[in-house]
Amino acid sequence: MLAVFLRILAYIYCIDFLKKRPELSVPQNSFRRLIDGIYMLRDGVSPYDGDMIHCSFDVVTSEILRMIAIVYLKNHGSSAENIERVADLVSKCYMLNPIAVASCAIFSLSVVCNLITALFILAFVKGSVLFSTILFSVLVQLSLYPAIYICALLVKFSALKERIMIITFSIIILIALLFFNYFLNGNNWNYIDSTYKFL
Repeated sequence: MLAVFLRILAYIYCIDFLKKRPELSVPQNSFRRLIDGIYMLRDGVSPYDGDMIHCSFDVVTSEILRMIAIVYLKNHGSSAENIERVADLVSKCYMLNPIAVASCAIFSLSVVCNLITALFILAFVKGSVLFSTILFSVLVQLSLYPAIYICALLVKFSALKERIMIITFSIIILIALLFFNYFLNGNNWNYIDSTYKFL
């Protein structure tokens, strides 16, 4: 409850200051740029030429992180009391993290990326090759930085059949998402220069 209250206070009293902070809002995750892009797209202009829903994303992310801690600790034989204590601590650390609070207050799309990353980690810890691969591909589509997660996938799922599945599905999903964005952008590839070359 305190964490949600902090996000609301940051939104009400600090939004102008936080929006200008380069560590929180960059062109890749700016909510303002998302809104501008939607309006440009509606007006027939390519967005690459030139709301408290985030709070609920943070709450869901916190709960997913809590679930990750529970699954991980159960897999490693921790006591029930220890599991609950650590899971609560993980959830609180995320919800009270100043960067997470500030990102939520300025409607940064980092909140959405955090949610997808948490889902990826949950699928990974539970040992789901398929869901891990799908979420990995979505993360790489949003930003190239999570491409490093392929190493973790290939180490955890070391059977040849699993590795072939990871690589094949990743390529297929990434190509499908690239074409999806191509069609969303009015059959134009210009989003690649503006998105991936920016990194």
